[in-house]
Amino acid sequence: MTTLDLIVKEHPQKPEESKLAYEDRMDDLTFCKLFQKQSEKKLTKAEYEEASAVEAKINARMVLHTGRLPLALTDGQLKGAAEPLHVELMEEFKGDTAYKRMLIDRLVSAWSMSWSYEKMLHGSKYKSSADDKTTSYNYDPDKTRYMKEARLGIETANDQIIRLTQTLQNLCNPPIHVKAKNAFFAQNQQINQGMPPKDLANSSKPLHVENFSN
Repeated sequence: MTTLDLIVKEHPQKPEESKLAYEDRMDDLTFCKLFQKQSEKKLTKAEYEEASAVEAKINARMVLHTGRLPLALTDGQLKGAAEPLHVELMEEFKGDTAYKRMLIDRLVSAWSMSWSYEKMLHGSKYKSSADDKTTSYNYDPDKTRYMKEARLGIETANDQIIRLTQTLQNLCNPPIHVKAKNAFFAQNQQINQGMPPKDLANSSKPLHVENFSN
């Protein structure tokens, strides 16, 4: 019987606990017990292999919950900014579901990608002098094609940022759909029957108001 089997036998699932949360808790307890035995140098070979497997599962879970994957893939010059950006997004959008965390990770990656392409474009577009005092444009055909790819990359990354941000905003603050009867709304103006807006109050033209039955 493995250490995990013993832990499961000693700690039954709580009524309010999901299956995934229970499995995560069992992994944590198992790793703590095995880590304690390791510190005392009492691990058998089988227990050592079990500890390594449980540790891998915990590390994978932490990657998903802390955004370590997009941070690891971020360009070196941007790593210092990517981490606080991820923290701010988690706070703003309440990364309390797998769906939100996935979108936040992708948003950080898209942000990193946009600046990587910006750096590529800048490096291929300009040619600086040795003393960095003068700058000239580089119109080499290969450089021009390279710049085209960089520009397309920037546009793609920016499009991802917009779509991911909008999706997160809709998740946290779903748009409100209002059904109105005998009234219609447009740009924060409400026109009810018999109540024309001020800009039409003195008009000689009759006011036409549609009735919405649904």
